[in-house]
Amino acid sequence: MKFKSIYLKAFTLLAVLVLIVGCNSSDDGGNKDDGEASGSAYPEREIEVYVPASAGGSTDATARLATEYLKDIFGQNFVIVNQTGGGGATAAATVDAADADGHTLLYYHQAIDAGHAMNQIEQSTGDFTALGVTGDANRVLAVLPGSGWENLDDFVAEAKENPGELKVGVDLGATTHMVGGMLADAADIDLDFIDVGDDADLTAALLGEQVDMIVVGVDSVTQTDEILSLAVVGNDRDDRLPEIPTAYEQGYDVIFPLTFAFFAPKDTPDEIVQAWEEALEELQGNSEYVEKYADFGVARFLTSEETAAEFEKSSKDIANVIDTLGLAE
Repeated sequence: MKFKSIYLKAFTLLAVLVLIVGCNSSDDGGNKDDGEASGSAYPEREIEVYVPASAGGSTDATARLATEYLKDIFGQNFVIVNQTGGGGATAAATVDAADADGHTLLYYHQAIDAGHAMNQIEQSTGDFTALGVTGDANRVLAVLPGSGWENLDDFVAEAKENPGELKVGVDLGATTHMVGGMLADAADIDLDFIDVGDDADLTAALLGEQVDMIVVGVDSVTQTDEILSLAVVGNDRDDRLPEIPTAYEQGYDVIFPLTFAFFAPKDTPDEIVQAWEEALEELQGNSEYVEKYADFGVARFLTSEETAAEFEKSSKDIANVIDTLGLAE
């Protein structure tokens, strides 16, 4: 009986030890799964993307195009919020104040840094976590076909002969104004910048002979033969205007495409940034998306770090132009 009692106690102790080990193993496995789930759970709900532009423009259109595919990559819906107040100031402030959980994002371009340099927007792109770009939208320096100017050299030569007399239509203080200022600086010419407005207004002003040149999106000139493009102000020629050289090709350091990018609040976790890098790289590998984006410009991929570096460089260029033009308020 004593032997049986000892045996029973030993068996009971062994059973308890097995149970404890089993529970610990289960806990370890559970913790690992929870860790994996927390890393792979993003996004946990729909993602709000604040766009500081009205519906219908290239900023809004490229945001909607990208999120149309990103919703399938992330497995969550995206909501585009067109918050136009203050030329981007309202949307920037909204996202800046949001939780850094990747569910409230900003989608815009260099206009934020232009507004910041002019003391109109509190935040710059450097105050956010760059997630990556969707692509560029090229602009052109355009004139009327009967102007007598066939290239930038022709325009610059007349500008030097008549300092301050050639009128360039821009949206004063916006990125089109920055492009005009870069041309004036690169060519060492004095131009008269006229505050016209957006692309539709600029096109109308040129056709109405109110200005001599405009800085306008490529999509505004491809549907008409009444406007002559002298140069593309992008990194490369635009496939929609393959015969038009870039300003840089013509000897003028004027490279300023609109670069559309996603930004998150500062200190967004690395795993969320990585998820976005992987998603945007997958997006750029989608030929259907790239083909559709061609209606606006050139789709491309940059990592978070590359995006931040590119915007840092362009923000310095913008600050220099604003300083040169004396635009800071």
